[in-house]
Amino acid sequence: MSVAQRQSQGSRRRTLLSAPLVIAAAAAALAGGMFSPARVAAQTTTSCAPNNGMPWMNTSEDPATRATQLLSVMTQAEKDQLLVGTGDPTTSGAADMIAAQPSLCIPPLIFNDGGEGISDDQQLYTAYPASVSDAAMWDPSLDNTFGQSIGSEAFQKDVNVWLAPGMDIGRIPMDGRNYEYSGEDPYLAGTTAAAVSHGVQSQNVIATLKHYAANDQETNRQTVSAQVDERTLQEIDLPAYDIAVQGGNGAGPTGAGAVMCGYNRINTIYACENPDTLTNDLKNEFGFSGFVMSDWGGTHSTVNAANAGLDQEHPSSTHLGTALETAVTNGQVSQARFDNMAYRVLYSMFRIGLFDNPIPAPTAPVATNVDTSAAQAVSQ
Repeated sequence: MSVAQRQSQGSRRRTLLSAPLVIAAAAAALAGGMFSPARVAAQTTTSCAPNNGMPWMNTSEDPATRATQLLSVMTQAEKDQLLVGTGDPTTSGAADMIAAQPSLCIPPLIFNDGGEGISDDQQLYTAYPASVSDAAMWDPSLDNTFGQSIGSEAFQKDVNVWLAPGMDIGRIPMDGRNYEYSGEDPYLAGTTAAAVSHGVQSQNVIATLKHYAANDQETNRQTVSAQVDERTLQEIDLPAYDIAVQGGNGAGPTGAGAVMCGYNRINTIYACENPDTLTNDLKNEFGFSGFVMSDWGGTHSTVNAANAGLDQEHPSSTHLGTALETAVTNGQVSQARFDNMAYRVLYSMFRIGLFDNPIPAPTAPVATNVDTSAAQAVSQ
């Protein structure tokens, strides 16, 4: 249901009866380019052409090659800038940002919350149903439509990293954020998140799976230790993430480009510095090729976090800023690991099109029109 329109119960019944027709119209609208980011994206400037000493701007190369080429010319400080938020976003409603590096043609990263709509304190925005209601449809096609719609709105609002979908398992009814998730079924949660992420990333906006992992209660959320045996982790808490990151290692916008680790501890170790879940499970076993960011204020160390698999800190540079560079110099964190942190950020940016489709400066309030076929299909 949109902020701009609420239907009467009788009207809602009639609309639901015609939902297949609405969804078909939505699919046709999407196929016709309704949410094509090329409509509003600024063109890459001549100075960023590959023949001007910027080989990583060659769009015919694959994302891995481009990321490797760019990483090879970056200084330690330039790499580190990719790993920390500024805490001072310039975009209205944004949660954080990582500044652009124009000399290397690296665009900014603008982060925005809002699993049910792109949050913005100055502009209108479309309000979508809660994620738990969306999941109840069991309709990956419509989930993809929702992702395209919210991704388009994010892009037009100068946002290129969407801090959703949420996908923790709804095991505790009192969890105050269950509405952001997809219920208690790991398969449903993973399938829903994968479809939504695919839609979002088709608009050149990175989707972020959160809050990894076992972050399923509200009481003492930032300090609680979830005591979870290995079988429960592998059969209940982690499979949804496995599903949602699959297919993300090649060119194209399929698997989610980012994962956010939670505030909680997992078997006494903070989720954002837990090597078993971040590296052994997520990166090695599931094959996740993107980057892991902390929840806001969820980084608790430099050496332990970096070595465990955390790639990006928010909303500050307390632990992964100059402290990380010093740790690399001292040999506490290897140069290879430091480079891999920056590479993962660049890889997702190239794969999902952030270098080739710069976000535009927003010129007017934008909201997905409730009267369009796509928005109606998602809302109903």
